[in-house]
Amino acid sequence: MGLKFGRVYSLTVSTIDNTQSVTIALPFTMEFDIKRNDLSSLNQGSIRLYNLSLHNRAFIRQDEYTPFLAKRIVLRAGYSGFPNPNVAPIPGSSQTILLNGLINHAWSIREGNNFITNIEFFDLGHAATSDKNTIVFNPKTAPGSFVKGMTKKQIITQMVNYLRPVGITLGTIGNFTNTYPKARVFAGSVLQGLSEISGGQFYIDNGVANCLADNEVVEGDPLLIDSSTGLLGTPIKDLLMMRFQLLFEPKILMSSLVNLQSTTASQFNGVGKVLSLHHKGTISAAVCGDATTDVGILIGAEAAFNQVPRTG
Repeated sequence: MGLKFGRVYSLTVSTIDNTQSVTIALPFTMEFDIKRNDLSSLNQGSIRLYNLSLHNRAFIRQDEYTPFLAKRIVLRAGYSGFPNPNVAPIPGSSQTILLNGLINHAWSIREGNNFITNIEFFDLGHAATSDKNTIVFNPKTAPGSFVKGMTKKQIITQMVNYLRPVGITLGTIGNFTNTYPKARVFAGSVLQGLSEISGGQFYIDNGVANCLADNEVVEGDPLLIDSSTGLLGTPIKDLLMMRFQLLFEPKILMSSLVNLQSTTASQFNGVGKVLSLHHKGTISAAVCGDATTDVGILIGAEAAFNQVPRTG
């Protein structure tokens, strides 16, 4: 995971048509609280930015009762590799997309000597809930849509394509090889159809559509999680899940594998599938502040998980 020195970020807010945008980065202080999971519920969170210009505060402002003016928000974060946050990132290093969503509500207030801009947002999957995405798939009136013999994976892929106009891209689709003996008709929203086909195993994370069974994971080597990579405290077992906290780590991906190695709870060590992420903390060039990532994983033997290559 590399050296965890010099937290950095880049936050871009743009109009839906991308004709106007502003980008915020250090030295402006940012506080963030972002929750992600593999459930059908929308990911959401909040951000606080300190002392932006009047122009940027006005541009970011969003009334939650005027969704037709919604703006897109993309946050990238990572580490420069230097203890001094004012030092530029190492050439060739990259920041990971931490959120890709739509602003629900944004406003600015004055607290003491500071102007604070508050942003509440939903994952980009929120755009897919629009009434515009309520459709009826009927092979009789739309030949070639969902016909006899198509696999569930083919249908899932085709249905996700209907969401591309709102910015949803195809991610990782698992081994849904079952075929329908007859042509199918799906009435309702695209998301309802995807949930029905996948048995509730479809989710959107940062604008990327994924569909994986419990024993399926995104292809890749497990990330090592131990004291050397930032593991904090003792992992806690919660029913079928393990929960632990580590120093802020944006590179952990949903539905990927991690290799948990704790010295204080070694009985729980092993490889697990990431089911939830909660990033929170402060990135600042002016003040000290913690930044952590809480992770929930499904523990199992590495061989028990089937790795699936990215479809899109």
